[in-house]
Amino acid sequence: MVREHAEIFLSPDKGRGLRCKKNGPPIKAGTLIIEEDPYCFTLLEGQEQERCHYCLEEQSPEAPLKTCPKCSTAKYCDEDCQKAAYKEHLSECDGYRRLMQLPFHLRLLGRILYRQSTREYEQGALGPMCDLCPHTEALKNSAELRIQLQKLLLFINKDILPDRLQLESLYGKSSCNCFAIHDLDLKDIGVGLYPQAAMINHSCKSNCVSTFRGTKLQIRALVDIQPGEEICYSYTEKGNVTRERQDVLSKYFFDCQCPYCLDDDREAVMKSVKCPSCQAQVKPNKNDRYEKCSSCGFSDFTAEFYEDLKDYVQYADDVMHKPRVWATGVECDLIFRENCLVELDKILHPDNIHVVRILVGAFAAAVKLQEWTKAIEYGKRLDRAYELYLPPNEPDTGLLYYKMGKAYYHLGDSENALINLRKAKKLLCVAYGRDSQLVDYVEDWLEFCEE
Repeated sequence: MVREHAEIFLSPDKGRGLRCKKNGPPIKAGTLIIEEDPYCFTLLEGQEQERCHYCLEEQSPEAPLKTCPKCSTAKYCDEDCQKAAYKEHLSECDGYRRLMQLPFHLRLLGRILYRQSTREYEQGALGPMCDLCPHTEALKNSAELRIQLQKLLLFINKDILPDRLQLESLYGKSSCNCFAIHDLDLKDIGVGLYPQAAMINHSCKSNCVSTFRGTKLQIRALVDIQPGEEICYSYTEKGNVTRERQDVLSKYFFDCQCPYCLDDDREAVMKSVKCPSCQAQVKPNKNDRYEKCSSCGFSDFTAEFYEDLKDYVQYADDVMHKPRVWATGVECDLIFRENCLVELDKILHPDNIHVVRILVGAFAAAVKLQEWTKAIEYGKRLDRAYELYLPPNEPDTGLLYYKMGKAYYHLGDSENALINLRKAKKLLCVAYGRDSQLVDYVEDWLEFCEE
């Protein structure tokens, strides 16, 4: 762990946290605050056939993954990864096939149990997990805890189980302190437990960000952090409305009171609609009611308007989340999202968060399909949304500029390609570090455009 810039502190309302050293210099944007290997990690469901179970690299068509001959479940890039994973995998090999049938949060707990069954010195008051908050009192009588542990017991070897109190504690620690592991494209591929990084408290308006190099976690400052200022990481999506963020955060058993959660105007912009009369932006009040257009004075927001609004929001949610067994693939996803954007434009303002969410997927699909003109159109709209809703130097914004730069290049517009790629490099150096693979990719594209 890198700790030269930060110190642990205790606050009355949050407990333990991490802050910029009171007597030290500011932490500059891009500074590496924490670098940590996982205590334990696992792949998400659906990733176990595609990625190495040790380094998380994606399988290539030219080099199929090697399978553990004993459990026939664990997969590795090559013999080097298989040998490196041997010590961890040895204790769990007999039960690994059944373990991987569980949802990811129970997979993680199961791997912790297998690990600790052969390393008793990692248990108890001096173990790596000893300082993690288990939220045992909040979980103790919950039906959710009982159901999850019953499910775990069906798929794990009974001889590795600790006593009930210890099992409940490990469940709380693993489920409330894990980090989502993502690839270079910010796609979630796994979860891991990083005890040192877990000291960082939450703020929806975070001043640091997590990125990964394989399973290694890196926490960097997104902005300059002043001496004595707390270092905060977002446990949830910053682009969600407050109610959605609070719902996610409820599993951590606290109410967030960060600047985003207290910013009523930001929330209102996320829920804004078009004035039925002049098409100007209309924001709701605190009760989600639309009273009057400030541009033309329109105020006749009828029951029919609210019904239509509800239907359009549901339509957007269905496009994003509802399974489609009869029309799958990137092409269909782009068509569905384009049709949805046309419909949403009838009632929702372009800054409405439901429009932004559909745009994110439309942009990604257009890039995959090499529909470069469409990608630029959607990217420009996302650029405004990210400026509205994300903190400075967010990786999402850097990746947006990177992909837009490539789109402009493919359309023969080197000038705009260079503008976007230079923006991308500046932001991604902050979030990922100047020596990251992603920054190398951007530099390669800059060379293409400058030739």
